[in-house]
Amino acid sequence: MAPAEGKAEILVPAVVGIPGIDSQHEALYGYLNDFIRLNLEKAPERQKVRESFDRLVNYTLSHFDDEEFFMRSIHYPDFERHAELHRNLREAVDEYSGRFETETNLCRFTGEIVEFLKYWLKHHIFIEDTRIARFYRGERPDAD
Repeated sequence: MAPAEGKAEILVPAVVGIPGIDSQHEALYGYLNDFIRLNLEKAPERQKVRESFDRLVNYTLSHFDDEEFFMRSIHYPDFERHAELHRNLREAVDEYSGRFETETNLCRFTGEIVEFLKYWLKHHIFIEDTRIARFYRGERPDAD
């Protein structure tokens, strides 16, 4: 199928330097890219889009659990703030999930989800998860 105009590009995962987290980020981006590919179709099937969204969300939530376990295990001092960011995404995803069946323009709606997740993940991994990695490596935290 021909790609819909103005839709998202395929993404490449960021590396923070912690192998377990990096491999999960790679898998997470794989699920996000699968969702993006469906969004690039002119008329994606609602059921396929919903299944892809659910896989992406389930993997993300599992990753958050693993990442929070890791942060606790290294006594990450900013754990509570980081976990709050995870809770905020969970709430946003719940809101999107609740809208899924009632949205009439599926392409627009999935495009909205893609743009939100692209921004959120880029910021979260490049900034927040990198802070965890720096702490894990014993580097001085950034001053922000």
